[in-house]
Amino acid sequence: MLKEMELIFAGFGVDFYIVGATARNYHLSASEEATALRKTDDVDLAILLNDAGQFNSIKAKLIESRKFTAHPTEHIKLFYEERIEVDLLPFGKIEASNGMVFLQPPNSFSLSMPGFKEVYPFVEEITSCSTAYSRGFHLLTQILMQFALNRICRYPVSA
Repeated sequence: MLKEMELIFAGFGVDFYIVGATARNYHLSASEEATALRKTDDVDLAILLNDAGQFNSIKAKLIESRKFTAHPTEHIKLFYEERIEVDLLPFGKIEASNGMVFLQPPNSFSLSMPGFKEVYPFVEEITSCSTAYSRGFHLLTQILMQFALNRICRYPVSA
C-alpha cells in the first residue's frame, strides 16, 4: 500500500511520513520485550502539502488507481482495497496562520494539525528486514506525536 501511495505522492513532488499508532507499533516491533498497548485499525500519513487543490488532486489520483475508495463522509479518509483505513493528514503551507487546515471542495472540512511541521525535519527513512520502505521518526517523537494526535480537533465548516 505504501509503495503505491509513494509513487503517487512522488508524481506530485509531495513528501509524507507515517504517524500515529502504526508508526509506534513499527518501532515497538523491533524489540522482543515491547508490545503495542493497543491495536490500530488505520494508517495515519502526514502529507506535506501546499494547498487544498493539491490535496484534492492527490486524493483523486489515489482513487483513480482503483486501489483506494473514498470514505462517504470524512474527507481525509480513504480505504485501501476496501479493508484498510488510511487517514491523509495534511500539513505545511496548506495550514492557515493559526494551524488550521481547511479542505474544500467537494466537502467542507477543517482540522487542526499541531506539531507536524515541527517534527518533519526529524523524519527518517526506515527499512525493515523485508525491504519494505517507509518514513517515520524516533519512538520518543512518536509518543509525543500520539499525544498531539489525540488532541487533533476537527471542526465542521458552515456552508
